[in-house]
Amino acid sequence: MKHFIALLSLMLTLCFLLPTATAAQYLNANTPVQIEAVEAFNTDNVSEGDSVRFQTVAPVKSRGTTFIRANAPVDARVIMNENNGLNGEPARMILDKFSVQTASGEDIRLRCKQDLSGTRRRVPNVSAGGGFGVRGPIGIFLSLPILSLFVKGHDVTIPQGSEFTCYTLSEFELSG
Repeated sequence: MKHFIALLSLMLTLCFLLPTATAAQYLNANTPVQIEAVEAFNTDNVSEGDSVRFQTVAPVKSRGTTFIRANAPVDARVIMNENNGLNGEPARMILDKFSVQTASGEDIRLRCKQDLSGTRRRVPNVSAGGGFGVRGPIGIFLSLPILSLFVKGHDVTIPQGSEFTCYTLSEFELSG
């Protein structure tokens, strides 16, 4: 009995002294990941299906372990790209399928769908004396809706350094 108590005491001591690193380490789903555009792009210089590059702004840590390093590459896809149209219609771009490289070199998916639109443009109402200051029949003629057909809306532009907040799509276990 004396040896059993000593053995049990030794086993309990060893259990408390074992390093906790042997336990699996997880990054929870919906963990925020701050990203920024590596270079500027807009609806004129990307097409549907193109890859656009981002990078992480800060490391992503959980319980003292770095899962995603700062400046880690982030890839996204342009899944829709409508250029600006006539009649002042703005451009529209949808970015999705974001993924980031972890500290262990694996790719994990991010939830970060971005539905972006440019701004609409209008022809000024010149018949009321505004805009060009033309009144009367000439002003009425200039304010005809036909002129608005030749006005294009604004592009969607993502300047370099533009930041977005994404979220991990699922739980991730650190390997190795």
